[in-house]
Amino acid sequence: MDNDSFNEPVKTNTLKDFAITEDTTVYAKWLKKSISFGGSNLDLFYDIIEDSDGNYIAVGYTNSNDFGIIDRYEETANEFDGLIVKFDTEGNVIWNITIGEIDIENLFSVIQNNEGNYIAVGSSRVWNINGGGQTKGWIVKIDLNGNIIWSITTDDRPYDVFKSIVETTDGNYIVAGETYNQDTQSLDASVIKFDSLGNIIWDKVFGENESDSFESIIQDSSGVYIAVGYTYTPTPYSDKTAVIDAWMVKLDANGEIIW
Repeated sequence: MDNDSFNEPVKTNTLKDFAITEDTTVYAKWLKKSISFGGSNLDLFYDIIEDSDGNYIAVGYTNSNDFGIIDRYEETANEFDGLIVKFDTEGNVIWNITIGEIDIENLFSVIQNNEGNYIAVGSSRVWNINGGGQTKGWIVKIDLNGNIIWSITTDDRPYDVFKSIVETTDGNYIVAGETYNQDTQSLDASVIKFDSLGNIIWDKVFGENESDSFESIIQDSSGVYIAVGYTYTPTPYSDKTAVIDAWMVKLDANGEIIW
């Protein structure tokens, strides 16, 4: 490689006053471009997929209602909506929508199902008049044009967060994340199987330690499920308050632990 092939990056000015901007960083003979999207407040993406049209679907959350973000509700400083944006291959926005009524909604993972629609999962935080609240697991189905087909939240537990979703070989959905165990007063990992209409088929909770969570899940070629995440265990040692270990669990078709 020539000595002049690579130099320290020289960053150009960035336009941050509009929904789509090009941030350019010059590395000698290479020009790298990136796309930013957002309004005047906090906007964030957690996940992205390529869809069957060759475009991109990104999900996350937003606190903005300006600069091209289509918001159904006016946000306050402490309110967030789930954000879904469809980009073409050049990074141009095809459509964007926000989903959420009040309080805090996040979308962490998205897939395209075999019908061509999109299924996204996350969490929805609802405050009550006493100042407390409930964080619900959230799964939403969107068509190719960004219209909501259905949106469902869990209601039977005080805290649920959905972090990962896959479509199963039988046309249903497996969702992994975390939930609050009221009996042990600790965080447990959760795996829920939904049917194609968003109804729960089975619901499994896993965890023996202070805090356990699944971050991602797949269905392997044999039809069983592999979930990964972490487990957090307090220790009696004075130099360590806790140990956080990586964690992998194999589940059968009914959600029972194989190992």
